Amino acid sequence: MKNNYTLPNILSLLRIILTPVFIAMYMQGGGYQVAGVALFTFAMLTDSYDGYYARRYGLQTKLGAFLDPIADKILVLATFSLFVWQGMLHWVIVTLMALRDIVVTGLRLQLVAQGTSLRTSELGKGKTAAQFFSIYLFFIVDLMGIDCGQVAAKGVALLTAQAVILVVVLLSLYSGLDYIIRYWRHTNNNAGNERE
Repeated sequence: MKNNYTLPNILSLLRIILTPVFIAMYMQGGGYQVAGVALFTFAMLTDSYDGYYARRYGLQTKLGAFLDPIADKILVLATFSLFVWQGMLHWVIVTLMALRDIVVTGLRLQLVAQGTSLRTSELGKGKTAAQFFSIYLFFIVDLMGIDCGQVAAKGVALLTAQAVILVVVLLSLYSGLDYIIRYWRHTNNNAGNERE
C-alpha cells in the first residue's frame, strides 16, 4: 500500500483548508481582500504543482485521485458562491456547475474504488482554465474603485466577466457529458474484457 502522506496529497488537503481562510479574508474587504486574492492564487498554484509532482515521482495514490479533484471543486465553487453572495453572479450558474461536479465526482469515486481512473481530457483542462480566468475577472471587477469615472469601466468589466462565466458553464456541462460518455465506454470495455 502506498504511503498517503505524500506532498501532492498534503497540497490537496492544504487547498481545502485554505479555502475558508481565503473566503474569510476576502469578505473583510480592504487590504484583507487583496491578501485573500493572493491566498487564492497560492491555492490555485498548488493545484498545478501537486498533479505534476505526483506524476513526475510516481506518487499517485487512491487518496490523491479522490482528494485532488475534490479540493479543486471546493475552492472553485466556494469562490463562485462568494460572487453570488456579492450579487455579481446568479445562483443558478453555480448550481449548474455544482451539479455537474457532483455527477463527475461520483463517477470518479466509482472508478477509484475499482482501482482505475480516467485521465482528465483536454476539454476538462480547458474548463478549469476558463473557470480560473473568469474568477480573476470577477476579482478585478470587485477590486475596481468607483471614483474618477470608473463606474462605466466597472460595468463593462462586470458584463465581460458575466459573459465569460456563461462560456464556462457551457464548457462545464459539455465536459461533464464528455466524461459521462468516456466513463460509459470505459466500464463497458472492461465488462466486455471480463466476459472474454
